[in-house]
Amino acid sequence: MSLRATSLREAELILRIDQLKKELKDVRAATQKALEKAHEETGTRQISVTLPDGERVGTISFNEDTKRAEITDEHSFREWVSQHYPSEIERKFVAEIRPAFASNLLTRMTKANAARITDAETGEIHDVPGVEIRTTRTGGHTLRFRNDEAKEAVRAAFPAG
Repeated sequence: MSLRATSLREAELILRIDQLKKELKDVRAATQKALEKAHEETGTRQISVTLPDGERVGTISFNEDTKRAEITDEHSFREWVSQHYPSEIERKFVAEIRPAFASNLLTRMTKANAARITDAETGEIHDVPGVEIRTTRTGGHTLRFRNDEAKEAVRAAFPAG
């Protein structure tokens, strides 16, 4: 192929890829919406992907959002730890919360799905300032083909792409 031909082919492929990416985004959004509805209504977490002739070629699995406690206001969090757990503050030129302690608190808050902890010694429940439970990974879904033969069966079923 000449330079002119390869550059034109490249331009064509880039435009096709852009169109496919948009179509994929739209189809994935529709699939996700349908999965969320099915999950809400029936608890469905997984469906089989089948060709029109019924051949099973893969599986789509529903994944929920992942949430985690994160420090959003370092100053407020440090002040709260200083007040309630002064032994967990390392004094240097500046006061810093011990990383292992902060990690432990954040893990406990993530498990509780709330920016609060219960003091193990006193039983007192503390709302922890400067921490929020945030979505760190948006739920979605995953398509897994059974094997390479399943991929080829899909390609054969839709030869025009």
